Amino acid sequence: MQLGERYQSRESALAQTLPTDSLQVNQYLDLDQLACQLELPVETLRKLNPSLRTTIVPGYVKNYVLYLPASAKEHLSLQRDSILALAALSPQTLMALEEAWKKALVGEVKIVHRVKKGEALATIARRYTVSLAQIKKWNHLTSNVIHVNQKLVIHKPERAFPPSVVPATQIQLESPSDVVIPTDSLPEDQVKERLVE
Repeated sequence: MQLGERYQSRESALAQTLPTDSLQVNQYLDLDQLACQLELPVETLRKLNPSLRTTIVPGYVKNYVLYLPASAKEHLSLQRDSILALAALSPQTLMALEEAWKKALVGEVKIVHRVKKGEALATIARRYTVSLAQIKKWNHLTSNVIHVNQKLVIHKPERAFPPSVVPATQIQLESPSDVVIPTDSLPEDQVKERLVE
């Protein structure tokens, strides 16, 4: 039996013994507080949500699906707003969490993008979540004018993943033509540029 099959069978065994329901969440929640409000053991919530590494439910994931025992559904439906408000992370905790994530930079990724027909500098900046000014600075551009097949260098900070969720992949590319080159592990003279076609 493969590791994935063992994991899947263990999870399905838990689901068979404990009927579940799901809750879509769009805010950071403290799993301990949520368990307390729902009068459940926190270990039950952790077992139903094995993708959570910590007791923080991620707020940066839109419509994060949190699995709960079906027995908690009625209690939650009656007092959903107050339960979620009490389980929400405080602004101070969120600020501390944000500061920790800012310090979790693991390096920089250098991307070489080849301009395609119809692309504008602003759309390229949005695509790579960098500013227009940064792209202009990195490429010594004095205006927003770019040309088809022009190569643009983009330096993007690579962050460690927030500790709440196990990532599906470390780097998610927007299209198969994106080439990502980690540059933090090599001396600058050994970094090879690859081209995005």
